[in-house]
Amino acid sequence: MRKRLYILLFLFGLFPSVYGQQSADNNYVLLLNSASFGEAWSDVLYKSLVEDVQQLGVRVDTGELLVPMMKTAEDARLRREMLLEKYPVPPRAVIYIGDPGWLVCRPLFDEEWKEVPVLICYSRDSMPESIEDLLSGNLDSNTMVPASEMTKGYNLTILKQPSFIPETIELMRQL
Repeated sequence: MRKRLYILLFLFGLFPSVYGQQSADNNYVLLLNSASFGEAWSDVLYKSLVEDVQQLGVRVDTGELLVPMMKTAEDARLRREMLLEKYPVPPRAVIYIGDPGWLVCRPLFDEEWKEVPVLICYSRDSMPESIEDLLSGNLDSNTMVPASEMTKGYNLTILKQPSFIPETIELMRQL
């Protein structure tokens, strides 16, 4: 459970200048699940992250993106608009459980949440090249690209196996 606390402390420590001038209104971390918190493994991660971050005096807001229920790029756009409406002040960090949620929200990190650090837990080696491919289920070798290519240029860290602390910290340093 403490490993998540260390990961978040590390993220917050990396970017103090980004947040030094922002108001206290952004004193929250947004935890978004690509699907739902109904699965045992994501529920354990959810509970431990919320508990550990709240001990730091930072509010944790959570949400389920329900990506499997989305059918079109318009559904994804509406979900992003809903997030911006609900969170007009960017969070200190965004944590995704599963990379489909980040793929849906990626346009937010091109503009509105550009400087917000992102942590993706349970990411795959490759991701769909477009939101349309993700939502259509068209996930073959022609539509998948390396995760490193899809995340290039973003303030983002990928954790494929968040259970190995030394390796996770080393990966974060490399990224």
